[in-house]
Amino acid sequence: MSGIQTLTTPNGSVALLSSRQMLAALGKFYTVTEPTLGTGVAYALKTATSATDNGFLCVSNNNAIGGPNIIFDRLSITETATAPTGTLRMTFEAIQETGIVALTGFVATRTPVQVNNAYSSSTRATVQAFSAGAATV
Repeated sequence: MSGIQTLTTPNGSVALLSSRQMLAALGKFYTVTEPTLGTGVAYALKTATSATDNGFLCVSNNNAIGGPNIIFDRLSITETATAPTGTLRMTFEAIQETGIVALTGFVATRTPVQVNNAYSSSTRATVQAFSAGAATV
C-alpha cells in the first residue's frame, strides 16, 4: 500500500497509514544516508567485472536465522564522475551471498538510524559503502 488512503465510515473519515508509516510507528523502519546529504559518487574505474573486487555497497543482516529481515525501500545513487567512454562500461550487479560478508579496503561504514525516536536505534544490520575507491568483498 502506498500513500495515505482514507476510509469513510458512518462516524466520519479515518486516515489509513501507508506501509512505511506503519513500520515507522512500530519501530521497524530505519534509514541509512551519506553523512553529507547530496554528496555524489566518484567511483574507481574498473576495466572488468568481478564478484569480489568491485565492492560498492554491502548490507549484512546479522540477525539469527528466522529473525528480522532487511527489505530495501529505496536506493538512490548519484554519480559525479565522468561517464565511461571507449571500451569502459558501467555496470551494477546485485549478488546475494550465502553468509555474512564485509567489504575491505576503501570502506565507509554507515549506521542505520531508527526513524521513530521512541524506539532504540540499535540494529544488527551492517551497512558499508566504498570510500574513495573500489572496496573488496
